Amino acid sequence: MGSQFSSGFVPSELRQHVERPLARVKVLFDAFKRLCRDEFQNNGMFITRDQFQRVFDMDVDEAHRHFGYWDRARRGRVSSVELWGAMALCCAEREELKINFCFCELLDLDKDGSLNEVELRLLLQSVSTGVARLKQIRAPPPDLIDSVVQAAFDQALKTEDELALQGKMDLYNFGMYLKGDDDLQKYLASLEREDSGDSEELYKQQADLLLELAKLDARLDEIDDERARAEHDKLLYEDERGGDVRKELVVGLRGLYDEASSDDEVEVLLGDGEARLASAARKKFLTRWEGRWHNSNVDALKDVRWHELASCGS
Repeated sequence: MGSQFSSGFVPSELRQHVERPLARVKVLFDAFKRLCRDEFQNNGMFITRDQFQRVFDMDVDEAHRHFGYWDRARRGRVSSVELWGAMALCCAEREELKINFCFCELLDLDKDGSLNEVELRLLLQSVSTGVARLKQIRAPPPDLIDSVVQAAFDQALKTEDELALQGKMDLYNFGMYLKGDDDLQKYLASLEREDSGDSEELYKQQADLLLELAKLDARLDEIDDERARAEHDKLLYEDERGGDVRKELVVGLRGLYDEASSDDEVEVLLGDGEARLASAARKKFLTRWEGRWHNSNVDALKDVRWHELASCGS
């Protein structure tokens, strides 16, 4: 049980309920029992909001706020075992005395010093729930309470205890079981400790930070995926469209240089040779242009010479 739950945190306005000595808790509990007897409101198994206010001598608003920590359903009453058991277990006192108060005062109605299996289960469930309400922690689940009760009775039966054979558990046997269970010892020891308010806030901030980091990490993964897809699309486009562009380039160059070999074309299609082929085409074009210019000039000179000879003859 102890390894499954944190020390918890008592709200500042409830600290007075864990700072009282056990002797003061007993005085208040006796006052509550007298109030129940005098007013015949109940048999002491429940404490009402009005009784809480009067026993603890609080004004109405303060009493309602404090009582609300236990009265989660807002029914106006809670189990007295939950409330008084929580105040007893969380006070600064020896564990034996706190266990004795809870075992003998809260649920032993016939005062025979023993509890049957149902009463012991109810005691443990109620007290642990009250502690959970006070210290803002989770209450032990019912199956865990059942396992504790069963183990306590099994251990008592092994000793052939007379009460255990009758289906009852006394304080001695229950105390022996508690001392031998490490988890229960840790749980009881944790009831006097609590996480500070700063620690609680720090844990919350850490949780929020981890959530933000997780969101950021997920977004970075999305960005990486988007970049990878964009790069893939770019390469795919170049593969699909780049070949067409190169083929058009080869056709255009061969229009200028029709003597380009099939090997040159293969080199171009493989991504090499464009510069060499373009250079060769440019040279071929210039050669043709220079040849035409030369031929034109020769023809013009011939015409000039012909007219000069004709004029001389005349």
